[in-house]
Parts: sequence; structure tokens; C-alpha cells
Amino acid sequence: MKNIFTLIFFLIFGLGTIDAQDDNIVDHSMFGLEMQVYPTGLLPGIRYEKILTNMSSINLRIAAQLINHRNLGKHDSEKGYGYGVSIAYRRFLSENNKKWSLAIRNDYWKNFITSINYPDDVTTVNSETTISVIQPTLMLEYAIKSGNFHIVPSLAVGFEWNVKTVGEPTGEGAIILLGCCIMM
Repeated sequence: MKNIFTLIFFLIFGLGTIDAQDDNIVDHSMFGLEMQVYPTGLLPGIRYEKILTNMSSINLRIAAQLINHRNLGKHDSEKGYGYGVSIAYRRFLSENNKKWSLAIRNDYWKNFITSINYPDDVTTVNSETTISVIQPTLMLEYAIKSGNFHIVPSLAVGFEWNVKTVGEPTGEGAIILLGCCIMM
């Protein structure tokens, strides 16, 4: 995990030294708060975005994850939390970073899940699981500029794979996320 945070540090400061290739671009880099929700959880995070050209950017996110799979996973109840990092390439569909964009994002999550099974009405079976998750997604975003602020609602679809599991297996599979990021 230390290597991932070191990589993010160098990416942020390395990207900060790159000049945008178009003088019409006013916002070369932005920071913001991002929230994504999905049917079984919440992802609050901090996002850094670096404009590369008048048609593209790259962004990095550090986020937490609050998980409540209910009985949609492999157990009667799966609840937990996690933390993770994301990197995305964003392509704008019009020049000068306006309105619609598509992004390809990959997340790495370290999650801690408590699973509960109720084999009968009297017995409860608990288990603790630590999982490493890779979650690639395709995001459709729409930028709304208001003064110095950028409000960016999003819709993302993708897949989450549990690449390393210590403990009982937990839910994984297709995912859809609704989000919003406020940057300046």
C-alpha cells in the first residue's frame, strides 16, 4: 500500500509540472470533493484533476468506502468499510473541457467486511474478511461551470473483482454508480 501512495504522490506533483498544451485552457488543475453512490454503498473522496489538452485530462482520487451488501452478496449480511485510490483518463466530447466527457477509471480498494449468516432462526455465524478489489469503470460525466466551481455529475458502469481474499468470499460483479464532484 505504501508503494501505491508513493506513486500517487509522484503522479500529482509530476502532473503539476506539465503545462497544458493549449493556451485557451484556463483551469490547468483542480481539486474537489467527490461522492459516488451505488446500490450497496457510498464512496466519498478527494479528487485531483490535471488538464492535459483542450480535449483531455487525467484525475486521481483518494476515497473511503462504506459498504452494506445486505443479502445481495454471498452471505445473509455483508457490511464493512474500506479505502482506495483511483486513476482515470477523461476525454471531453467538445473542445475546452466543456460539458460532456467519457472517462475510463480504475480503482483499487482495500475492504474489511463482516459477514453474517443465519443458518436457522437461533444460530448466527459471523466471519471477518479482508479483500483487495480492482474496479474498472466507464464514466459519462457532464461539467457545469459556475464561476470558479465545476459541478460534475456522473454515471459509471463497470465490474469489481475480488483479486485477493483473506477470509470468507464476498460479493463481486457488475456495478453501477451515480456520482457528483465539486471542483475548483
